[in-house]
Amino acid sequence: LGIVSLFCSLLASIGLITTIGLAGFIEVNTPGGIDEAENTAIILGLTMFGFLFLAFISLGLGVGALCQSDRRKLFPILGIVFSALVIVITIALMGIGMSME
Repeated sequence: LGIVSLFCSLLASIGLITTIGLAGFIEVNTPGGIDEAENTAIILGLTMFGFLFLAFISLGLGVGALCQSDRRKLFPILGIVFSALVIVITIALMGIGMSME
């Protein structure tokens, strides 16, 4: 479970970084910005929430792996730390984005 937690947290972080970067690129290169009702904006938002959900799953897997008594604790701890960082940074970026409008 610990290795799966670490893998999922890394996948979520790479996916979120890519999605946020793509959203910023599209925002800058679209005249007038992205329309919120446009399909591209909806797909990007759903993708971000999907990767955020994966980070929460990774957090749960890391906690579950820590509860196993006969296993090493390095991978679960790394999975929990990366997942928590991804969740906190993503929620902070969403908050900053919402406050700017």
